[in-house]
Amino acid sequence: KWSPKTNESIGVVRGFDRILEDNGIGLAVVLVPMKMRIYGEYLPDSRPLGAYGAGYYDRVAGSLRSGGVHVVDLNRAFLDSPKRTSDTPLFYRLDSHWSRTGALLAAETVKADIQDMPAFRKAMQASPPVAYTLVEKPNKRPSRGRDLLQLLPAASARNYAPEAVPTILVQKPAGAGLLTGDDGVTRIALVGSSYSIDWTGFADFLRYEFQRDIGNYSVPANQGAWVGMLGLLRDSGFQKAPPEMILWEMPERDMHAGPGFPFREERYRMPDGDWLLNAAAAVQKTCPGSTAK
Repeated sequence: KWSPKTNESIGVVRGFDRILEDNGIGLAVVLVPMKMRIYGEYLPDSRPLGAYGAGYYDRVAGSLRSGGVHVVDLNRAFLDSPKRTSDTPLFYRLDSHWSRTGALLAAETVKADIQDMPAFRKAMQASPPVAYTLVEKPNKRPSRGRDLLQLLPAASARNYAPEAVPTILVQKPAGAGLLTGDDGVTRIALVGSSYSIDWTGFADFLRYEFQRDIGNYSVPANQGAWVGMLGLLRDSGFQKAPPEMILWEMPERDMHAGPGFPFREERYRMPDGDWLLNAAAAVQKTCPGSTAK
């Protein structure tokens, strides 16, 4: 059954997109697909994905797009990728996060999808190029990704050795500047979940694909995408000079968990309307009258 909470989250994202647009900032939502759909063939026969799970991503993305939100479709890119069934899969075997291979595919898909957005073109023109290089080494290294083992009894979890994963790195040229343009302003900002924090490599792969520096404001899952976004908006750098483009990475599995999700820590919760009012107050360059009570 389609959750009313999902509709509420979609409504908040739509409203936020309009707030950003009214203030000259572009937004692209990078919707991360569920691992169990991308690798549905490994689900037990007694627990199939089902029609609802199979169509959930497209339904969420379609509903966001119908409200004018630009959504990057990673679901189709992941399902169609030949690397999905290779010896370098798109998700870690022992973890719910994407692997370095998946994170690189996600960055490539984002670049191809948003390159014609006016806000992205403006950000690219305003940012100095940085000659990032992609380095793939033949040796493999142990993965940090093991969150699925936390669901097993400790004795069973110890039976699984760390995965050996490809070494894929992004290198910045020596002497390159900080995460700003010539005028000291961050032009492209990434806000996301644990899929975007540094150890996954996603932010670095975006830097490589864009050949530009970006600011990364991603936070762990216990805080959530909503807290991460408010963190960016309240940041002194944003208040001084907001970016032209925001990439908002959001796992599809979290779309039912809006700003007021009851199972999130209380300090990270707030009603949907309050979240939008806080976001609007941080983004708006002027203070128009409001009928909100």
